[in-house]
Amino acid sequence: MNDSKPSPTENSVTSNFSYNSGQLPAIKNAPDLKNVTNQVEWSASEFIAHQKGASWYFILAAGTVIVAALIFFLTREYISAGVVAVLGLTFGIYGSVPPRNISYKIDSTGITVEKKHFPFESFKGVQITEGGVVPSITFIPLKRFTMPLTIYFSPQQKDQITNMVGEFLPSEVKQIEKIDKLVARLRF
Repeated sequence: MNDSKPSPTENSVTSNFSYNSGQLPAIKNAPDLKNVTNQVEWSASEFIAHQKGASWYFILAAGTVIVAALIFFLTREYISAGVVAVLGLTFGIYGSVPPRNISYKIDSTGITVEKKHFPFESFKGVQITEGGVVPSITFIPLKRFTMPLTIYFSPQQKDQITNMVGEFLPSEVKQIEKIDKLVARLRF
């Protein structure tokens, strides 16, 4: 009788398994990031600012006083009227803040806003908003509670920027929303 165990090299079952630490299989249709050297840089306002004259602030103050008085006469509570007055004051102060000029850069690794870099892998897509005074792109994040990133650019750079972003993220074109039209009409 032969009671010897077969050695691992004598095993008749062969395995196709091979361990490759840290190596992922090649993805078809993935952009070749090593050969992409294009980048787009520009600077733009952080939001669209409208000029507000003294009449805008007068209308805001009058509207705030009327709404606060109406709330007081309906509820007979000073606190509710005071909250409306504070909201009107806050709205006026925030409306007078000028926008900062922010530098942007898009390259093969992602988008850089000022000194903060956002890789393309952290976004699931972009929305290109048309119909406003200044075109914009909103980057939709993968994480649920992360704020979307909106960038503005000049209409002359639209094709260059949208083509660069379109190489890495799916995009959809949407028209300006009604709330944005309202804000533009209020000149806020």
